[in-house]
Amino acid sequence: DSREVPDLKGMQVEDAAAIALSSDLKYEVVDSIYQKDGIPGAILEQIPKGKSKVKEGRTIYLTIQSVNEPQIAIPDLVDASLRQSETLLRTLGFTNINIEYIPSEYQGLVYSVEYKGNKLVAGQKIPKGATLTLKVGDGNLSGMPTDSIEDTLPIEDDIQ
Repeated sequence: DSREVPDLKGMQVEDAAAIALSSDLKYEVVDSIYQKDGIPGAILEQIPKGKSKVKEGRTIYLTIQSVNEPQIAIPDLVDASLRQSETLLRTLGFTNINIEYIPSEYQGLVYSVEYKGNKLVAGQKIPKGATLTLKVGDGNLSGMPTDSIEDTLPIEDDIQ
């Protein structure tokens, strides 16, 4: 005796549960995926697909829209190059990265990573879609002490 699998895509799990049970079928949520514009708790995929014929009591496996955006741990980027830091963050899934240059002796060196104005420490978890700000050295000594190495070297006449 076979049953037609109801098409549950787009429904909330609670609504789908009632439909599955009324069709003498079971259901199980096996995965969740986060999509930025998705409706939390909505069914994104099902196996077997809707309108398939299955035996009574068969389990329908569901993938639903995650309620929360995934949290990603921030790597240690302090003293890393801007290029290396951007590449690593993009690899982890961060796409909103702002660069703010600060007076520094070293150009392109990352001094800190911030989220919503707060400095982050390595290992701290934040939402994958977060906007990060990298504080990066500009290599311009403006704002730094004006003494330079040239000011401390003896003049050739003084050496003799």
